[in-house]
Amino acid sequence: MVPAPSGRNWPVSRLALLVVIEAAIISSHQLTPLMLLTALIALSLPRANRRITLPPLAAALVLQAIWLTTVARPYISANLGSFGKALLSPDGNAVSGLAGLGAAAGGQVAVDWIDRCLSAAVVLMALACFLRRPWTRRSGLPLVALSPLPLLAANSYGGEMIFRVYLFSLPATAFLAGALVLRPVHRPRLRLLVLCGLLPALLLGLFFGYYSKEEMNYFTPAEVTAAQYVNAVAPPGSAIVAVTGNVPGYYTYYDRHELVLLSQASAATQSLLVDDPVAGLQQALNGATPGAPVYLLLNRGQQAECYLTGVLPANIQSRLESALAGYPGVSVIYRNPDATVYRFAPSAFLSARVGRPATGVRPARGVQR
Repeated sequence: MVPAPSGRNWPVSRLALLVVIEAAIISSHQLTPLMLLTALIALSLPRANRRITLPPLAAALVLQAIWLTTVARPYISANLGSFGKALLSPDGNAVSGLAGLGAAAGGQVAVDWIDRCLSAAVVLMALACFLRRPWTRRSGLPLVALSPLPLLAANSYGGEMIFRVYLFSLPATAFLAGALVLRPVHRPRLRLLVLCGLLPALLLGLFFGYYSKEEMNYFTPAEVTAAQYVNAVAPPGSAIVAVTGNVPGYYTYYDRHELVLLSQASAATQSLLVDDPVAGLQQALNGATPGAPVYLLLNRGQQAECYLTGVLPANIQSRLESALAGYPGVSVIYRNPDATVYRFAPSAFLSARVGRPATGVRPARGVQR
């Protein structure tokens, strides 16, 4: 266990510095403070650690309580019901971020399985180290590695919780994995052979995970220009619609504009969007502020995301463009090779086909090449 610094619990200056760091963490992010609290609670379980961990834990709890009851109070009050509902669905929270690979592009399915194997390999190596290296069981590393897990069941965090839990566990699991393979052994040549095979395999998996979505992660200058144009011309209170959030600077003025993502619409709205793009778009805009200007931004990055992930059919943008061509109340106000911006006259667009049944043959869900 970690000995008490300077032979006592905490020097005042060092504890004060730690409290300042905790205050910066709590005031700058929603999830990191919770991960900090779970780690400190886990480290406080062994009695020998408590003189060291309880003071920063108490400070973090007080700071978190102050933040939640002051600055974050309006948000907490507005979303308290959804937080309570999430607590009742731990199984759904745990798997909410896993991609439905059946709708993704073939190459992306392979990449996702490589990513999962890489993550599993790191966790299995950490577990093997825990079993084979007795000294790790006397350290706080296993506790830190396991501490984020309760949050996995508490909330889905918009489908990202499983990834955040893995990342917050990674420093400890990576250290344990390294301790497994780097400990001096009696047969150094065997260890060298293992490392020569293991490290390139892990590095190759990292390259696949990091660069596999470069088509959607990279924005061309034309896409950036189109997004800047929308932010410049849309007056406060406007609704800015996109197929997905894969737009450069889409959240820059989130406090001024109402952001509508078709990929986050209800299942019924998405189904209608696939049947009839205009009717689905009208339904997605039903909750928008009446009379407010509406802008639709379509770009290459959103199309790439639909193709790679299957969040919506890969041809949804081209179908939207075809359906909106010459439609009453809809005009193209900006176009370049990688993006198109539409402006809607809300009264004309929303009333043009309300109640009209969808037409055409419904395409298959998922990626269409």
